[in-house]
Amino acid sequence: MEDQVRVLKDNWIDCCEYINSTIPSRKKRERLINYRYGESQMLFVSPERFVMKEFRDVVKNINSFFGLAITFCVIDEVHCVSEWGHDFRTTYLSLGKNAQKKCATKNKSGNVTLVGLTATASFDVLTDIERELQIKHDDVANAIISIDNTIRPELFFNIIETNGLTFKLTEKDQNIKDIIGKCKQVLINDSINELTNILKSIDETTIDTSLKQHFTEFEINFEKQESDIKKNPDYIKTKNKLLDTAISDNSKDITTIIFCPHTKGSYGVTERANKYPNNREIFENLNINHESKGFFMGGDDEISVNVIEQAQKDFVDFVNGKKTYMVCTKAFGMGIDKEDIRAIYHINFTNSPESYIQEAGRAGRDKGKSLCTIIIDRNKFYKLTDESVKNLNRLKLFPTIQDRLIFRNIFEQYKVFNNRIYNVYHKSTDSILNKISSSHLPDDLKNEIFRNKNNDEHKYLVDFYQDKDIHDFFHKNSYKGIETEIYQIYRFFN
Repeated sequence: MEDQVRVLKDNWIDCCEYINSTIPSRKKRERLINYRYGESQMLFVSPERFVMKEFRDVVKNINSFFGLAITFCVIDEVHCVSEWGHDFRTTYLSLGKNAQKKCATKNKSGNVTLVGLTATASFDVLTDIERELQIKHDDVANAIISIDNTIRPELFFNIIETNGLTFKLTEKDQNIKDIIGKCKQVLINDSINELTNILKSIDETTIDTSLKQHFTEFEINFEKQESDIKKNPDYIKTKNKLLDTAISDNSKDITTIIFCPHTKGSYGVTERANKYPNNREIFENLNINHESKGFFMGGDDEISVNVIEQAQKDFVDFVNGKKTYMVCTKAFGMGIDKEDIRAIYHINFTNSPESYIQEAGRAGRDKGKSLCTIIIDRNKFYKLTDESVKNLNRLKLFPTIQDRLIFRNIFEQYKVFNNRIYNVYHKSTDSILNKISSSHLPDDLKNEIFRNKNNDEHKYLVDFYQDKDIHDFFHKNSYKGIETEIYQIYRFFN
């Protein structure tokens, strides 16, 4: 919001303001009063404002003496209604209802017009938006939906895989995450050291190969005559822009964003968000001078005001070019229009293709060649399925509580220090079966488990990938099942 208002004012559109949690209370009241009486005509706020009584009273009582009313409620990045509303910002789900119920319009009995803007929304996300904003079927029929090509020829993609990691036969979940996370941090630092060379290696041959595919497969209005591709004016213009991209000779001066799935931990942004800091986070381990790097994340009850204020300062410094590296969660960058971002790193793949397009799309806004890199890990582990103990208990294969404890200890460990149960994962099914075989568990239980082993598949065991587990955690918060998705798509087209 702050960046959007800054850009508008830089372009002589000064009748706008924003309100967020970082500005003082006096300033918030002043901006609300100015909005109520028409001194400002565009007000940027978060969905959370609509559940605050002071803000509701203002938008409900816009001064009608001067003929003032709210004409549009514009929801920027409207895909967040679906992707974030079911996750960590549930106020998105009531945004449509609150806006239409509370916003004063010239026609007192009418509802304010909702405008949703996004560059990336699949059909199921659109149907979810329709439902959560409580858009009626007649409104959908009259809605204007403009879909543009989101394939951008200036973005080049790269995947870096972890390799050579050493694990014990059994590992606690936190150990696995730390080992993989530490390796990914090393790989990011190594890649950054070579970033200048990597970007310069995207030469004319590579660009020609890429543009040939782009114009023949993704440009809808392009005449697909292969022999004439290189003579096309759009092709020539795009190619020249890519070849002319200025790349710094010092990798550490290249404007870069590093996206993290968490605020803390070895996959997290900064130890300043951690109640028990121990130098595991990416910001602290990034080999960039402190004055050249910053961090950003959304606030919550566990993160102090000082940390949020520092994040806001780093945000401003990054946008203004005082910092070149930003370590952040996906809370950063919505609406950021910084032209010279040359590289995007993801320490883990995102919860959806739409999220990845959004986040990777922060690079190359000036149409210059840019690099988007994902760091992935393919190490496979095994664990007990969630229903195993219940199913085995239902079969009465635990004669005593002690038998059940012995079995659970193969897969779980309790730590008194932080009052937490850790999952224990195994590098192979044989490792698990050997532990069960050598334990003092009843023979009937052992026979039941071994009887259900079929090559690498097992009724009571399931494989586990650290990266996929993080992806699934966020994905399941927004995905409501295949039957719901099919029904919503049906409603969207009917």
